[in-house]
Amino acid sequence: MFDLISRKRNFISDIIPDSLVFSLEKNMRINIKENEQNYEFEVELPGVKREDITVTYSDDILTISVNKQEEVKEETTKYIRKERKFGSFSRSFSLPDVNSELITANYQNGLLKIIAPKKEKLEKPMKVINIE
Repeated sequence: MFDLISRKRNFISDIIPDSLVFSLEKNMRINIKENEQNYEFEVELPGVKREDITVTYSDDILTISVNKQEEVKEETTKYIRKERKFGSFSRSFSLPDVNSELITANYQNGLLKIIAPKKEKLEKPMKVINIE
C-alpha cells in the first residue's frame, strides 16, 4: 500500500526529473570577462524584476543577490506540481583590486551587466636595500 501511495505522489517527478526542472539558484548563469581596465559580469536572471536584485561590494567581495517574492493570491486551483521558484539566493566573487566607487550595473531583458573597474596600479620604483 505504501509503495502505491509513494508512486502516485511522485508520478510527475518520475516523468520529469528534478534535474530538468528550472531553478533560479541553479541557473544563475554568469559570464565574467577580464581585461586590463576592468571585470565585466553578464548575469542571466530571466523573470526577475530589477527591484528584486541587489549588487554589493564589501571587503573585496562582489555579491549579486536576488529576493524573488511569491505573489500571494487566494486561489481555488489545486496544483499537481508547482515549479515556479521563489525565495532568495546569491553568488559572491572575490575581487581584491576593484575601485568600488566606479562599479556600475545595468539590467535589461533578464540580463544584468556589471562593470567593476580595477584600481590603478601604481608603479613603485624598486628599492635597493643596503646590506650591512
